[in-house]
Amino acid sequence: MNRKKILITCLAASMTLSSISFAYADKANKNDKIQNGNQQKIITQIEKKNKSEIKVTKEIVKNKEGNITLYMEIPVIDGLTDVKFQDQINKTINQKAYDLMEEFQREAKLKSVSKSTEMEFYLEFEVKNSHGVLSIVLKNYQYTGGANGENLNYYYNIDIESNRTIQLSDLFRAESNYKLAINGEINRQIAEREKNGEKFDNFKTITNNRQFYIEGEDLVIVFPQYSIGPRTIGIPEFRIPLYQLNDYLKVPISRVEGSVYYNHKYNFQFKIAPIWEDRVYIVESYNNENLEAKIDFVYTPKDSNLMDYRLMSILVMDRDAYYKLSRDNKNNLGYVISETSEYVYIIETYGSNPYIYGSRAYNEYKELSVVIDGVDDLFKLNATKEESKEYKNVKDYKWVMINGKKENLNKDMYVTKNGTLMIPVAKVSKSLGYKVKWDPQKNTVTLDAGKTSTISIGKNQYAFSKALVFLEEEAVVINGTAFVPVSYFEKVLNLEVKINAEGMLTIERR
Repeated sequence: MNRKKILITCLAASMTLSSISFAYADKANKNDKIQNGNQQKIITQIEKKNKSEIKVTKEIVKNKEGNITLYMEIPVIDGLTDVKFQDQINKTINQKAYDLMEEFQREAKLKSVSKSTEMEFYLEFEVKNSHGVLSIVLKNYQYTGGANGENLNYYYNIDIESNRTIQLSDLFRAESNYKLAINGEINRQIAEREKNGEKFDNFKTITNNRQFYIEGEDLVIVFPQYSIGPRTIGIPEFRIPLYQLNDYLKVPISRVEGSVYYNHKYNFQFKIAPIWEDRVYIVESYNNENLEAKIDFVYTPKDSNLMDYRLMSILVMDRDAYYKLSRDNKNNLGYVISETSEYVYIIETYGSNPYIYGSRAYNEYKELSVVIDGVDDLFKLNATKEESKEYKNVKDYKWVMINGKKENLNKDMYVTKNGTLMIPVAKVSKSLGYKVKWDPQKNTVTLDAGKTSTISIGKNQYAFSKALVFLEEEAVVINGTAFVPVSYFEKVLNLEVKINAEGMLTIERR
C-alpha cells in the first residue's frame, strides 16, 4: 500500500541557534538501509494513510487584447483524503482568481481611454507544506496606470489531517497568550529593521485571523501592503521560528536543546550521549501502522559512499493496544522502558553490525552502540501539567538546592495566579557561577558565563546568545528584586529543575 509522506525538517534548537536547512527521508523499516545520510538533527516524516500523494497543479489562463494583458496560474489541489472538501477549497480558490480578474477588467475598461497605457494583471501562486499545514499563497499584481502597480496576496492554510481551512488562532491553545509572544517578536524585528532604514507605523497587535503561512520551521506573519508602513517596505512579513512558540502551540514541535532531544507531542526526552553528537541524526515517524510514533536514531558514516543504519529506536504505542498483543509480539517490539496511563515507550535495537568487519564504519558503529546499554539513564518522561502543580507545595520558599548545596534566597519565591513558580534570578544565578549585571537604563538583567542571557523586565521573551525563548510569565521586579519563572533555568539556561523527595526545589547542571 502506498502511503502519503509529508516530510519536514525540524530545527536543531540548541541555544546557539544552529542554521536551518531542509532534508528529506524515505520511510525505513527494521533493518532497512537509510538512504539519506546527512547531519540534520531531526527529520520528521508524518505519514498519511491514503493512496494518493498531495499534488498542486496549475490551470493557466492568459489573454492579450489591445493594451490589456491577462495571465493567471490557478492552483488545483489533488490528493486530500476528503474529496468533498478538496472540491470545495479548489472551487473557492478558483472563484477568488476569477473575481480578481473580472474586477481588474472592469477597472481597466474605465481607464482605457489612452491606448498607450499598458495594463497588466498577473496571478501566480506559491505552495508551502510544513508541519501538516498546506499553505497556498495567491500573488496578484495589477497595473491600470499611474506611478505604481498594486500587489495583493491571499492566503489559504489547510490542515491536511482534519481536511479544513484554519486561521492563525487554530495553531495555538485556547488559553495561551500567543498574541503577546508574537507581538513581542514582531516589535523586536521592527526595531531591528528600522535600524537598517525601513519605516513602520500603525502596528499594535495581531488578530486571531491575521494572515500567515508556515514555511519550513518558521511561522510567517503577513500584513497587507500599506497596512503598517509605506510602500517601500512592500508586503511586510515576519518570520518566527516555531520552536520559540512551543509553549503556546496545540501541537508542540520536537527540538534538540543542548544535548537533549525533546518530543513534546508524546511527552518524553532523550539525552544524546556526547559520542553520538555529529554522528547520529533523528528520524521521527508518526501514525506508522499500529504505532503512535517511531523515533529512529541513525548513524551516518564519514564515508559518504556507505549507507546509514539505525542504532536504536524509541517506539510509542497506545497502552491499551500494547497490552492486547501476544507475548511474542510484545517481545518482537523491544524492551519497555517506561509507560503512562496513555502510552507505552519501547526501546528497539537492531542486532548485528551492518558494516564490513574491521572497517572504520564497523568500529564506529560498534562504539556508538555501547551507549544503548545505558539507555535507562538517557530516557526520561517530561513533567506533566499535573506534576508541575507540585511547585505550589514547595516546602520552604526561601531555600533552594543549587548543585547539591542548600542556598538561602533571602527573598521568597512565589506562585502566580497561573500556577507559575517565580524565583529571584540574581541569587540563584550567582550561585550557579553567572556574573549578574543590572542595567536600569534598558531595564534588563544580563547573566554572563561565557555565553550571555538577557532578561527584559516586563517581557516574557528571554534571550540566550542569539536565541529568544518565550516563557509563560513576564520577568518582574518586586521591591528591587528581579523574578523570573523557574522554567527560565530549565528552558533557557538548560539546567535540571525538579523537586526532591523532601519537597525542596533543586536546580543543577545536567
